[in-house]
Amino acid sequence: MSDPKDISGEEDDGWEEIASADDDVSQELLDWAGLDKIWDQYYLCEFERFQDLAERSDHLVIEGEEWGGETPGISGVWQTAKTDNDEALKEELRDLVAELIWENRKQIHEYKKEFGKKG
Repeated sequence: MSDPKDISGEEDDGWEEIASADDDVSQELLDWAGLDKIWDQYYLCEFERFQDLAERSDHLVIEGEEWGGETPGISGVWQTAKTDNDEALKEELRDLVAELIWENRKQIHEYKKEFGKKG
């Protein structure tokens, strides 16, 4: 039996594209999940890249397709994020963000004190 998250080369049975971007799909996923304001409010980019956090989800795959030549600035990897369950993925992402906030709450408090933002 194949890994359910290994959908490359197969028909995308139930997997729907939700975001795509050049090199890093973090911001597009944050926007899609409605977590962009929380991510910024708690300075979470200081602790982890959202794409790396999101890849822990059971309901998400991120595929990359190289484009362009070998010239810097004229090539890259186009990232495409897909899910097999929108609502379950959003719930998992909220839980992962909440866990990241909890694990880093002391540093977050210090960032807020230093930069003068309340949350």
